[in-house]
Amino acid sequence: MMIARTLDAGVAAGWVAADAAYGRDGRFRAFCETRRLSDVLEVPVRHTVADLDGRRRVDTLVARAPAHAWHRVSAGPGERGERAYRLGVGHPPHRR
Repeated sequence: MMIARTLDAGVAAGWVAADAAYGRDGRFRAFCETRRLSDVLEVPVRHTVADLDGRRRVDTLVARAPAHAWHRVSAGPGERGERAYRLGVGHPPHRR
């Protein structure tokens, strides 16, 4: 994996961003966790993550997010106009 080779070569990285192809890949997510890399990964709404009382679908957690957690960002002009996205900023709950 290119990211592993880069880190092994001594390049410092504190986080990684990836699209849904990597977000759906459990091995990639485990790699990020093992390397202690924070991540911003696109995942399908049906994807589940650990919650305080078990596992929850991502769309359920997104629905719980307060309005101030969402930010509109632009990726610039695209073929069909501005490429605007809504990004949620926050930390999922973790078991202690």
